[in-house]
Amino acid sequence: MDAKKGKNWVDIIVSLLVYALAIFVFVASASFKPTADASLNPDVWPRIIAVLMCLVATVQLMNALRGRVTTHVVVANPKEVLCAIALIILYSALLKPVGYIVCSIVLMVCLLRLFHTKGLWIYLVLPVATTLVTYYCFHNLLRVPLPEGLLAFLG
Repeated sequence: MDAKKGKNWVDIIVSLLVYALAIFVFVASASFKPTADASLNPDVWPRIIAVLMCLVATVQLMNALRGRVTTHVVVANPKEVLCAIALIILYSALLKPVGYIVCSIVLMVCLLRLFHTKGLWIYLVLPVATTLVTYYCFHNLLRVPLPEGLLAFLG
């Protein structure tokens, strides 16, 4: 896309897709069963995120309709992108049987390797630290259960 005035159809389409996804999340979260304790119900965070997605989509849509170019995508290596997509699909398929912690660490190591990240400590520390911090946040702070899979015997 060049910087000329005109509608940016990529941003318009992406904005509409984000609206559709946000509406789906908002409506689907209504089916979440309330918790027995006094904590927030499971539908609260998905609905907050859905509203934030709508706000961001609105900004993107307004910029696109005003002719401002906000999206410029250049794919250096399409094979790496397709491989990353395949890894994420495999991650999604294995998440429940294998578990969040194992799958997330393996996915991050594979993505770091795929995108040629240098430094052995990054391969060791970043995936483990990121996975454990996100697990703690979801499990303890947000009280969202994540698949335990192979590590179910620890819990």
